Formats: sequence, C-alpha cells, structure tokens
Amino acid sequence: MQTRAMRVYQITFSGLDVKGVIPMFTRVNAMTGKGAIKAFIERYKPVQGWFLGDPEDITDKVKKEAEEAERRNEKSRDNPASSMPQKSL
Repeated sequence: MQTRAMRVYQITFSGLDVKGVIPMFTRVNAMTGKGAIKAFIERYKPVQGWFLGDPEDITDKVKKEAEEAERRNEKSRDNPASSMPQKSL
C-alpha cells in the first residue's frame, strides 16, 4: 500500500471571517483536495462566502519556486558583486 504525502493546495475563496476579509488565494497543506478545504475552514473559520473552484495542487510549483530561490541565493553568495545593481557615472 502506498502512503500519501502532504501536498500544498491553493484555495480560492471569496468571503469573510469574524474579523473581516479572508485572503482570496490561500495555501494550505493537506493530503487531498477535500482535506485542503477542511484545513482551510478550520484555520480561517469563514462565516460568509464561497469557494471559487476546486483546490489546486501546487506542490510542484512551490518546490520549483523554492529551488529557484535557493539557486539565486547561492549565486549571489558566490559572486556578491554580480547581484548588486551597477551605477552609471
């Protein structure tokens, strides 16, 4: 039997919680899309609103963004002068 790993889902929601507006695009960790909705509801406790579509699995996109950021950081550490803007005289 295959074990399921945690995934990152983007929830698109338009609505309010007790304090006011909830962010329209929210990332939550869950194993399934249904779990992502449940996690969103438990975390934000919406009192009014609706989900705009199904949760989107963005795990691969998040990993790619993290890898690119790490590469940029390594590159700037190796050559700090190249990451600084050049001034014209």
